[in-house]
Amino acid sequence: MSNCICSTLTWALSSDEEMSASMDKRHHPACPLFTTEVVPRLFYYEEAIEAWTPTPNNLDGVIELYNFSHDGEEIEIRFKRHDMTDEQFYNLPEA
Repeated sequence: MSNCICSTLTWALSSDEEMSASMDKRHHPACPLFTTEVVPRLFYYEEAIEAWTPTPNNLDGVIELYNFSHDGEEIEIRFKRHDMTDEQFYNLPEA
């Protein structure tokens, strides 16, 4: 579940649709902190789409063996921190 700390909202009062939409967010969309609490987010530069992309919890999709074409090859992955609210994060445009 979310770690929403808003005392004016309880999960028991949320609809099924609201619950499924907020399971991976820090705050429920109806919580005032959803639009005001700024938290750090980690992004990496995805060269294939030439854009900064949210870094997944598991880096398996970011770095894999097939990224390397020969023995001893080195690659560079760029990471960047962005401070943003849940609302900003979940309204990022699709690539």
